[in-house]
Order: sequence, then structure tokens, then C-alpha cells
Amino acid sequence: MIVDAHGAHPAFPGGEQPTRALGWLDAGTLLVSAGGCDQPAQLLAVGNHAQHATFLVDGVDVGAPRTVLLDAPTEVPAPAGDSTPAPPGGVG
Repeated sequence: MIVDAHGAHPAFPGGEQPTRALGWLDAGTLLVSAGGCDQPAQLLAVGNHAQHATFLVDGVDVGAPRTVLLDAPTEVPAPAGDSTPAPPGGVG
């Protein structure tokens, strides 16, 4: 999930497999691993508004950004009060 000023959103639209944030590629783009769980995964670049994801590579075992990011975000904005509530038991 990506949490921004507009609420919480899936890491990328239509993503149904497990995802994991691996790190920032730049100040507004997150490197996301989709799939996995003892199987090869996909790497995607996801904009900070989660409106689209750019497919990078399929069938990876491990991924990590190597970008030196200056002035990276240091906090996550609180979701808007009208956002969808978390499911019973929390997220995940």
C-alpha cells in the first residue's frame, strides 16, 4: 500500500499478488517487488500517487535500488479522514 494525502492505495492498480516496497528510485518513484513467496518476482517502478506502475523485469530472486537519493521523504502523510477504513484485524 502507498499512503499519501489522498488515502491508502494498492502499490499498483490491479495488483493481486503480494507486494513489497524495496526502496526509492527517486523522490517520487518506489521500487516494488510483486509476487515472490519462494517464487521469482517482478520488479515495478511505482509513482508516488500509485496511478500507474512501470514494469521493469520479471523472474528475479532479489531486487534492491542502488540510487543515492538526496532529500528523500522522511515521513508518511496521514490518510484523509474519508479514506476506506482498514479491514477487520488490520491491513495485511
